[in-house]
Amino acid sequence: MKAEQLKKFVTDNNIEYHYRPKKGEVWMMVYYNQVAEFHKILDPSIYDEITPYCFMQDGYFFFPMLEICQYYGLVIEDCFDTSGKDGN
Repeated sequence: MKAEQLKKFVTDNNIEYHYRPKKGEVWMMVYYNQVAEFHKILDPSIYDEITPYCFMQDGYFFFPMLEICQYYGLVIEDCFDTSGKDGN
């Protein structure tokens, strides 16, 4: 996955996310009907190296993106607009 692919997915699907500046983390909210599209941009080999996890909420999955971005060598700030976002 490249930063441009992730940014496009976030923009095209109007993905809500929350930046946690103290931890350098972004939590991305992917609705159930968007999970297949998100899965398409993940390289299948990611599952050989790490186990991406998520939290199931009411209507969406909450993905902590730091580990996923680090796996692909991506910088959170290159993938998400972190200016003015909420967080701890």
